[in-house]
Amino acid sequence: MDDPRFPAFWDTISQRGRTMRAKIEAMPSSFEIAPFDKSLTKRVEWLTRNVVSPCEKLEAAFLDQSLPNFEHWEINSIFPAESIDGIRQAIGDLKQRADGLIATMQVEIGQDISHNSEIKFTIVFDALADLHQHFPEIPLSRGNWDSEIGEMVGILPAYVRRVYFEITGEDDQLNVQIQDIIRDQRKNQRTLS
Repeated sequence: MDDPRFPAFWDTISQRGRTMRAKIEAMPSSFEIAPFDKSLTKRVEWLTRNVVSPCEKLEAAFLDQSLPNFEHWEINSIFPAESIDGIRQAIGDLKQRADGLIATMQVEIGQDISHNSEIKFTIVFDALADLHQHFPEIPLSRGNWDSEIGEMVGILPAYVRRVYFEITGEDDQLNVQIQDIIRDQRKNQRTLS
């Protein structure tokens, strides 16, 4: 493309796409590039059982009154006194991170939010925001309905679908997400920036 704004636009969408793809590849979801699929409820159960509960047991094990359990008369202390605080801190940090993730997931569960829906919406919103930031003169249009192929057609839907495909490796019409974002933007008269 000859437009001098295109290289910056390309850098923006490429970086954002790589970042989102890495996130999807790292977490459970029903996207094909995800490591596996697991519901938020099952993930909360897993984190509680496999991280939070063991951390609580370890915190109790490293209380001052429990430390003598790590001693033996023939062996030097397996935990030198100077390492105890670091161990306690690491256990506390791990538990705090797991608790934070659980709290976030519980809010999403309570609001009936699906990771996939949220990710789809974010990809579409970001693609439109990036386009609008670099090329504000391009009108935001959801396209026109093509009854022969059963989807919205136009430059904007094609662009958003391509960005989505490059990130997820999946085809999706994204008609609802595109329409919702454009409608909200028009209704609220907010910019996509």
